[in-house]
Parts: sequence; structure tokens; C-alpha cells
Amino acid sequence: MILKTKSIKRYCHAITCALALSITPAYADESAASAWAGLSVGLNLSHLDVASDISFVLANSFSNPNDYEAGIDLSLEYMAPLTSNILLGVELMASHNNGNAEDSFHYNGGNIHIENWRIDAERSARILGKLALAATPTTLFYAGAGIERVHFSFSEHVLQSGTTYNHSDTLLGHVLAVGIDQRLSETLSMRAELSHTEMDQQLYQGGIFQSPTWIDPDVRALRIGIRYHF
Repeated sequence: MILKTKSIKRYCHAITCALALSITPAYADESAASAWAGLSVGLNLSHLDVASDISFVLANSFSNPNDYEAGIDLSLEYMAPLTSNILLGVELMASHNNGNAEDSFHYNGGNIHIENWRIDAERSARILGKLALAATPTTLFYAGAGIERVHFSFSEHVLQSGTTYNHSDTLLGHVLAVGIDQRLSETLSMRAELSHTEMDQQLYQGGIFQSPTWIDPDVRALRIGIRYHF
């Protein structure tokens, strides 16, 4: 009888331990997700790679302005738990950039210095849907997709005539982003993000530039910033 009682106690103890082991991670995951839920605002410094493929109706002539710009971003974000450690969110961001990308005219494979092109991604606004994994209450990984409107300024300077053609346009593109957040305190976190925004090719003609011109700009960005969680 004593042996049977000890066996039952061991059996109950084993079941209790198994239940504890299965329940504890769930609570830990739930705590991790709730730590990142809610509203936050962020301020980022950004390093942009602005690249454009410019081609002319005239065959075999092109220009490829490609250079870096510096920027500052302000964002507003809301995250909601989907499961114990997965969150869905939406982010609104406005950006202002300084700098430009430059290149000269190429014809028949040669770099011919008869005109120069300059392109600047001056400012942008984006909306991003996000799927995030709360690995711990202090570490969050996310991926996002959305749309971004970028205001570009284009400048074509013809050396022979001294004429400069200036034009600006706001283009809509598709943006993809991945990033990581690391908690510094209950209300502050640090974020690092990589993003790529691809625009559709645009045809400009009718006296905007020296000749009808195709422009296909893209923007890649590295952002590092601080966030405040309400």
C-alpha cells in the first residue's frame, strides 16, 4: 500500500512538472508580446542610396546617377498582439533628406561630358504594414511591406549650351523593410532597419528635358533611431 502511494505521488509529481514546463513558456511568450504592444513614436537618422537609370529616346545613350544622401525620419507606429509572441502593426513615416546623386551623359558605351544629371530624393512619406516576432520582452524582429511617395528633383545641365532643365515629381513606389528593436528601458528602444523602395519607370517629354527621357529611380535606406513607447 505504501509502495502504491509513493508511485501515485511520483506519477502526480511528473504530471505537475510536465504541465509546468508546458505552461511556463506560454506565459513567457505572452509577456514578450505584450511588452511590444501599443503606440510608439520614433526619430531616425537615415543613410540613403539613391540610384536612377536614365535613358533617352535617342538609342544607346543613358545616364546612371547613383550616390548617397543623409536624412531624418519621424514615425508613428501601433503594434497589436496576434499570438503569444507574434504581433501585427502599422507604421506611418515622414522623411526629409539632403544630398543628391550625379552622373554625366553616356553615348555608345562612352562617358561623354556634354551634359550632367543630378537627382535628389528630397522628402518622402510611407505607410508600412508589419509582421513582428517578439523573441524576448527586450528584442523584436520585424518585416514590413507598403507604399511610399517620394518627391524627387531632377536636373539636366547641358554643357555646350549652358542650359539647365529642372523638374520635380512625386512618385509612388513599393517598399520592403526588415528591422530589429532592442529595449533600453520600459519606455525606450533602439531600432535598426534596412529598406528598399522601387519606383515605376517614368517617361518625361514635351519640353521638360532636352529630349524625351525615361527615368527609373530606386531608393535603399539604412535607418538607426530611438523610439518612445507609450
